[in-house]
Amino acid sequence: MLNDDPQKLTSLTKSDIRFLDKVLLMREGYVLDFSNKTFAEFFEDEVRIDIDHERFFVSGSSKANRLRTFLRLSESRLAALVLKKLWDCLYALYTARGRAQEASEFKPEYFKIISKLEGDSPQSHSDAVELFSPNETLSELVLSIDRDIQAGNPSPALDRLHTYCMKKYAHLLDRHNVPYSKDEPLHSRAGKYVKHLRDSGFLGEMSMQIMKNTTAVFEKFNSVRNNQSLAHDNEILKQNEGQFIFESVVSALRFVKSIEKSHFEN
Repeated sequence: MLNDDPQKLTSLTKSDIRFLDKVLLMREGYVLDFSNKTFAEFFEDEVRIDIDHERFFVSGSSKANRLRTFLRLSESRLAALVLKKLWDCLYALYTARGRAQEASEFKPEYFKIISKLEGDSPQSHSDAVELFSPNETLSELVLSIDRDIQAGNPSPALDRLHTYCMKKYAHLLDRHNVPYSKDEPLHSRAGKYVKHLRDSGFLGEMSMQIMKNTTAVFEKFNSVRNNQSLAHDNEILKQNEGQFIFESVVSALRFVKSIEKSHFEN
């Protein structure tokens, strides 16, 4: 996501920018060996950003100026992600030109800048959104969610997170032989799973109450998915609200993961 608040711009210093200018071969307006077309494709493919948008032209239209503007305006974690992706391009180009050793010498300082950016703001964690069965569709779903979160875009990820939760709770109910129908909504599946945990005696009073509250969260999540995500032609949530909802749902998934591991995977 991009910042409107000047107090929340990335902490890159002029020295950092000079170093990036040097290693990314930006001094004459270029960025590595990108053409305008491949530069736009890189941003679209990797972080779903339109680098040709007018907001990135405020300091000039060259690729180098647009990249500098992007790094200045973007949230720290998004800037770090783009620099990580650019490193792969950098190293491939330097290697092709017989300069791999030079790239290796740049690497410590380059990743020091990335580490600084990554430390500027908290990350949304998607560690609980994982592959739970060998399935190509599930794999693509998890990767898509992870790309949006790493790019600092939790709101667009909510539709896919809802689909993931539907699959996850279907998997859990199948695993424990709890019957359900294919058209049952997410909160109904979650409620059946919680009832199974209660009947099996795996949850204490406090944990049971929290899990019941989580079922209510999933009921509201249905509405968010249908009315405030990219599932339909909706106006999506603002970044901070989308992040809060994403983390709340992931927190529930993380707790379920710990329950499954402690009681059913020994």
